Amino acid sequence: ILTRVEASIDFPEEEIPADVLRNTDLKIKEVIDGISLYLENSKKGEKLSEGLYIAILGPTNAGKSSLINKISKKDLAIVSSIEGTTRDIIEIDLDIAGYPVTIADTAGLRESENEIENEGNRRSIEKAKTADLKIIMLDGSKDFAQEESVKLAGENDLIVVNKKDLITSELPIKLENKKILYISIKESEGIELLMSQ
Repeated sequence: ILTRVEASIDFPEEEIPADVLRNTDLKIKEVIDGISLYLENSKKGEKLSEGLYIAILGPTNAGKSSLINKISKKDLAIVSSIEGTTRDIIEIDLDIAGYPVTIADTAGLRESENEIENEGNRRSIEKAKTADLKIIMLDGSKDFAQEESVKLAGENDLIVVNKKDLITSELPIKLENKKILYISIKESEGIELLMSQ
């Protein structure tokens, strides 16, 4: 491309074929696209070798701590019916399908007058900003259509509705342009499907 452009500048009086500069913009775009694709694939490969960081976010008592306990097959996080039990971020390193993954259980997101709980919320949102993938965990036994934490979900993030066993009607709630997975941690339903995502 550079040679053709230089030739047209240096030898304007010569009989240079008219199509020398034709499609120059298109050729430049092809080069840029090729480089961009290479860099994107390189970053993906880097992530897969270094490891992915997944943050589980959502309101209190949606089942975030239960999920990390289930996935890790360990009693890592305290599970209680009392809202706001998790105040800090709990992380576990796992091997999923041969790739290193760090999964973080975060504090339940809600408005609170408790200073410690608010700090936990702040840290949870900060983790969400740097995570490679977010799992937004919602409580299926409640009306989650207006749940604020759904707004944290990006295009490739997962919205997981827990407590499917407590949903008595059809699964009526759909969130526009969001992929929703219904699970029941208590009944061990949908966990394998979640892990395959």
